[in-house]
Amino acid sequence: MTLLKLYFEGSDNTSEFFKNNVTYTNSDIENCDYIISSSFETGMPNRKVIQKALDRYRNTNKKVVVFLISDFVGKLNIPNNVFLFRTSLYKSNQQKNEYLLPYIWEGFKEPFVPLNKTEKPIIGFCGTVKNNTGKRQSCIDKLNSSEFITHNFITKQSFWGGKPHDKDLIDDFKNNILQSHFTLSNRGAGNFSMRFYQVLSLGRIPILLDSDMVFPFEDEINWDQYLIRAKTEKELVAKIPTWWNPKTNDEIIQIEQKCKQIYDDYIAPNSFGKKITAFLLQHKNEVPAKERSHFLSLLFSVIKK
Repeated sequence: MTLLKLYFEGSDNTSEFFKNNVTYTNSDIENCDYIISSSFETGMPNRKVIQKALDRYRNTNKKVVVFLISDFVGKLNIPNNVFLFRTSLYKSNQQKNEYLLPYIWEGFKEPFVPLNKTEKPIIGFCGTVKNNTGKRQSCIDKLNSSEFITHNFITKQSFWGGKPHDKDLIDDFKNNILQSHFTLSNRGAGNFSMRFYQVLSLGRIPILLDSDMVFPFEDEINWDQYLIRAKTEKELVAKIPTWWNPKTNDEIIQIEQKCKQIYDDYIAPNSFGKKITAFLLQHKNEVPAKERSHFLSLLFSVIKK
């Protein structure tokens, strides 16, 4: 079995993820396949700080893996030798060496428990709606106006930072998801949703406004089979009964099971570790675009002579 040779700059969330979930062998920097960066603190919000950290790698001939766990969504100038995995980005601005980092740190580990179909779908949400972040409040208002939906909303005015830390609040949050067929999973401050992954981990169906998001493993998963997304609040509410009414109880449960399976097979840390291992093995011998262009120029100049 081929093992990745990794050089760890330090100890942080990224290095801990790789050490716990990726099959590798330790290497010095001269002989490694990849440098695992520790230069990006969780939550880095400032473009200049992020860009400066990226620029550190311009003068190395080694490939570098960066996890940017941040709400920052702006476009960055990414060195050719850097593989940038980031939680927050716009699909329309995505660059060739820029990849979605699923929020793998907030899933639940409970076994799957199905929720049978009811006459009206139950739509849940438990969390902050302050300042209509991610258009959560406006979606809830629109959902509340629909006679075709059963509502299960617990709204707060403060941010919990993913899962709340108080046990009673955790139970409220988790039970709200489990007792709802769908959970509103719009973006937060960044262009991604922790809740999206939490909902999948409990075998329930996300609904959301698609704010030019990148969804995980879009080349392998037909997400429209397992969620409801729309561009506007009105469109989102209109889609729900159209999606719900023709389906049988067995079909609803199968979709719930598939949501749980997607989380377990793709998003859970050990599964994402296998995915990123395969990705890095595939790309480890590729020449960065800038170096490849230089090599081809030299080759053509030799041929002409």
